[in-house]
Amino acid sequence: MNMKKSIQGGLQTLGHHKKSLPHLPLVSVITVVYNGEKFLEKAINSVLNQTYNNIEYLIIDGGSTDSTLEIIKKYNKEIDYWVSEPDKGIYDAMNKGINLSSGEIVGILNSDDVYQLNALELSVNGIINFRADYSYGSVYRIDDFDKVVGAFHPLSKDKFGVTLQRSLYPHASLFVTRQVYFSKVGLFNTNYRIAADLDFMIRIHKRGCFGVDMSEYIASFRTGGVSVAAETCLESRNIAIAHGRCKFICKFKYIQNHILRILLVSFVPRSTFIVLHKLLNKLKLLNSKFEFYS
Repeated sequence: MNMKKSIQGGLQTLGHHKKSLPHLPLVSVITVVYNGEKFLEKAINSVLNQTYNNIEYLIIDGGSTDSTLEIIKKYNKEIDYWVSEPDKGIYDAMNKGINLSSGEIVGILNSDDVYQLNALELSVNGIINFRADYSYGSVYRIDDFDKVVGAFHPLSKDKFGVTLQRSLYPHASLFVTRQVYFSKVGLFNTNYRIAADLDFMIRIHKRGCFGVDMSEYIASFRTGGVSVAAETCLESRNIAIAHGRCKFICKFKYIQNHILRILLVSFVPRSTFIVLHKLLNKLKLLNSKFEFYS
């Protein structure tokens, strides 16, 4: 069997390594990508243009066959480290990036998402000022043309242990101290293929780590298709059950919520979807913190 050759580059391969400075901790940002030519450059620029001035940027590519590698090489002297080689999925790639990182604080940005310009500055200040283990906030939902079409907010603290129908925090907004990954909680569980971030967030909460809600928009994200939503529903339900957070009635409501949402997205025009989504929420037939803008 022919295995694709591992290729690497970036400032670190040229002998340039960053470190934390007084009052300016090094923040590692990790982007994992596979055939992400469509939006990758926007993600890269959203990191490189941050108002925060001490960033270690790592890109973990799964051996892309499109022009992803050419885009990465274009920024070879601005990216701290990148590698292109086969991996075992998105969370295996994230774990690889975390293990390669040097920062006191770590953020993960998917290749089709973008940070707000002050995302790192806000998040670092929040972690330092509140002596927190992690920080989080809200994210915009954007379409393929970068138009804001909705928003995704963290769950309130009193909702954490209810049904766990979705992630506790929007993943793109999450910044975590190094100690959380390497001594308090651990890395992503690669037994989960789609929703390991939900499992990780539950473990953060169960281990008693202290998080601070920045009450700001930290990033913008793009969502996947309906089939991905259906798979995510099932895996998230299994994670909730594994953590003892999903009783029988909750399991039923969980499935009901996602079936309704998938049917609405699949067959209802967007203008009608917005009205029905709000109505079902009011009637408590669809419990969702996901907001759509008209």
